[in-house]
Amino acid sequence: MKKDLYTKTKNLELYSWKSTNIISNYNYSYTAIMPSLINDELLDQTIERLYIQDTRNILYSIIIIISNVKNTQSKQIKLKFIRKLFEKYNISTKVFISNKKLNGSKARNIGLQNAKSDFIGLCDSDDMWQPFKMKNEWFYLNTWRDKFDYGFWGSYTNRRILKKRFVILPISKNHSLLERYKFPHTSTWVFSKKLYNKISFDEKLERYQDLAFIIEANKYFKNCFIINKNLVSIKKSVRKKKIKIQSFKYSLEFCKKYYNYNFLYTFLFIFKYYLYPRIRYFYLKK
Repeated sequence: MKKDLYTKTKNLELYSWKSTNIISNYNYSYTAIMPSLINDELLDQTIERLYIQDTRNILYSIIIIISNVKNTQSKQIKLKFIRKLFEKYNISTKVFISNKKLNGSKARNIGLQNAKSDFIGLCDSDDMWQPFKMKNEWFYLNTWRDKFDYGFWGSYTNRRILKKRFVILPISKNHSLLERYKFPHTSTWVFSKKLYNKISFDEKLERYQDLAFIIEANKYFKNCFIINKNLVSIKKSVRKKKIKIQSFKYSLEFCKKYYNYNFLYTFLFIFKYYLYPRIRYFYLKK
């Protein structure tokens, strides 16, 4: 079914299919959100991984945002593929189509604005959820949800041998700087409604929207809860084009907004995210 959807920033097409399953006795509701471009190389595989999850005891739905859709044929091919997955797995699905290219923040925010579940899970279009991801998440949520206030959590993409199977990580600004490696990858992030109803991704940033989100999330939740198990397969690649467009001006604007020009934070940010990538990939060519 097609609908026209108007948001504050974009005119989108919405295609939605509602599950016929009647699920009354579930532990919580959960929506997977995937932003993507129509020509993403692994898009079909990553979408399919969203459908093959073990969702027993969970009221599950999927939101997919596809942008940069320039012709009707490409759109119809992708919608037909998703429709077949819906018919096979009977999972409520919404697909938002934009003919303009949306950055990651705008696409994710469309998903957040249209989600109503207790929890939402993010996945980038080049990363793969393991089939057992949600089953593992359900185990920890169901076991400890009365003990902890789950607002922001994720999982390590490579198991940390010296750490416990479940890690409570205090969120700090340093996770947007030198200790970003300690924080879970964005495609493993899960937010509760308490969090995603209060904040969104910064659409004005060229890059590093995830760093800004970590800083904003810390205003509402002090900890990130991390499952020490590989639940998402991450495609590791260096996108030199993205490094080139990250201008010094926008780097300074990030430091102004999120660090208030704190000298140490600003110096570390400029070095790590602006200078170091250019030295490494364009001068040393490593």
